[in-house]
Amino acid sequence: MSYKPSENLVGTKALVKIRDLNHDGEGVGRLENLVTFVPGALPGEEVKIEIVEQRKNYLRAQLIEIAIKSPDRVTPPCSYFNTCGGCQLQHLAYQAQLDWKRSQVEAALFRIGKLELPVLPTIGMANPYRYRNKGRFHLAVEKDKLLAGFFATKSHDLININDCLIQHPLNIEALTALRQAIEVCRGQGKTTFDDPAFFYDAELRTSFFTGQVVITLGCRQVSPDSAFLELINRELKNTLGHRLAGLVIKTPGKGGNTYLEVSGSKWIEEKIGTYRYRISPQSFFQVNPVQAGKLFKLTAAYAGKPQTAIDLYCGTGNFSMHLSQVAQQVIGIDSEESAIADARFNASLNGINNARFVVGRVEQIADLLKEGADPKTIILDPPRKGCSPELLQSIADAKPDQIVYVSCNPATLARDLKLLHSKGYPPLKIQPVDMFPQTSHVETVALLSKNADADEARTRN
Repeated sequence: MSYKPSENLVGTKALVKIRDLNHDGEGVGRLENLVTFVPGALPGEEVKIEIVEQRKNYLRAQLIEIAIKSPDRVTPPCSYFNTCGGCQLQHLAYQAQLDWKRSQVEAALFRIGKLELPVLPTIGMANPYRYRNKGRFHLAVEKDKLLAGFFATKSHDLININDCLIQHPLNIEALTALRQAIEVCRGQGKTTFDDPAFFYDAELRTSFFTGQVVITLGCRQVSPDSAFLELINRELKNTLGHRLAGLVIKTPGKGGNTYLEVSGSKWIEEKIGTYRYRISPQSFFQVNPVQAGKLFKLTAAYAGKPQTAIDLYCGTGNFSMHLSQVAQQVIGIDSEESAIADARFNASLNGINNARFVVGRVEQIADLLKEGADPKTIILDPPRKGCSPELLQSIADAKPDQIVYVSCNPATLARDLKLLHSKGYPPLKIQPVDMFPQTSHVETVALLSKNADADEARTRN
């Protein structure tokens, strides 16, 4: 077909060859001169599509039929795969997922960072299912029925689910028990939940170590019905027994959410390698404990054996605990007070006396330097948006021997590595780790050193 810029292509059907996947795991092809995104299509396939959306520079299409199938296509084991937005790659063989994630990192480094760097093969899992220790399920009432699940892709349409194959089984069992508890309590005349504004979500966090779960209910009312909550708690205990570590209510406040225990504890305890971690509901912790062990071990290995290591965005001390084995002194910084409280508790729990933790913005690294800190290694584990130019400048000013950058976003990683490279820190190693199998997300660990020149950085991997 011949495309004209003014032509409306919505509703058009055509055959398209899929060349790649985008960062959301959607198939990418071209219809004449326009990039066309096709959810569900895989590289190497020729598919029949129908255009459902037209923009100036791209088209979006619905997959109708696969004319030529990729040898890497598999049957998704999850019955919600085509509707739920949680996973994007269940239809792609696992080794092909790992290969694609590696190529995504390499492409971002080249396209955004202008860095021609080989990337190591992605570190995967022996069993890439049932790995998540945490799940957040949206709640709603529809026609007097409680719904719990995830929003469909690019919408707020709630997909009611009974299982999720990437969740720890206890999270799903706890969700089922919660549904039953609420229904039983409503049947006893406690109808508070009939107001859809009462509970809006349930966060379930299971410990792989203890086999216990904490259930956190999001509540828009500052003072929820305590009698109703006690009834729910009683039913949950009857079903889950000792596996219920605690029931917690999350309510809004001026300074953020407040977490109050209804019963038991709001903390969960996890063990990674030889280290134990206490984790608060609002504190960040890796959702995949199996891969987290590999990630922590790799980061400590990249850190070398510095006199002082600074762990920026330290959270609950995830990396700091492992760094304490190789560094004489570890300093962790995070702006979340509850995370720092957990980090200090975790250091004590594990008998670590060479780590201290500071509440504050990571940009305060400059203050630590004024106090005499001389970091030989700096660990970075920022949120998806990456690091500010000011922070990267402060890191360069600290003149560490090496920087270990842990990233969940290849695009911002590439952007930040480009800037650090310009300040004398070329990357030596780029190692993807599959923390999120069946999804389009990838974690990456980058090692940068001021002692390497640009040519060496291109060949060290």
